[in-house]
Amino acid sequence: AETVKYEDKFLNPSQIKTMSKNRRNINSHDVQSILNSHKNNEILDTGYSNFIILGDWNDDLKDDVGEHCFDLFINDSTMFFPTLDITYDLEQASYPKEPYVSFLDHILVSNSLVNGKNYNVRTLPIDNYMGSYDIYEEYISDHMPVLLSIY
Repeated sequence: AETVKYEDKFLNPSQIKTMSKNRRNINSHDVQSILNSHKNNEILDTGYSNFIILGDWNDDLKDDVGEHCFDLFINDSTMFFPTLDITYDLEQASYPKEPYVSFLDHILVSNSLVNGKNYNVRTLPIDNYMGSYDIYEEYISDHMPVLLSIY
């Protein structure tokens, strides 16, 4: 896995995820700083400016402003959450387990990637094809996959 330098340490994506879960150790400002640094270095090194940052953010966009880690990213005019379109649809919950049904798996993309294009975002109900959520959870994950199609 690719690493990102943070406070003289090299971190892989799972370490960044672990850090973001523990808001006492790192807040969204720090996470945004890490991502912006990586993004800016990539732009300088390669000229590439289309980014997709996805995964289990372990936080819900439905929470009030200031109660989730997304405010800085939502206010970043260069980035966009396509998953915001389906966040309030409980049928699209990426974490469908009661009593905590929620949308925790988000896709953040650079605006340049989707500007002027159509896109479709949805949670894939793979559990329906495996017989049940319990079977899916046992063999795959407790989170449902989220698909973004840009066309």
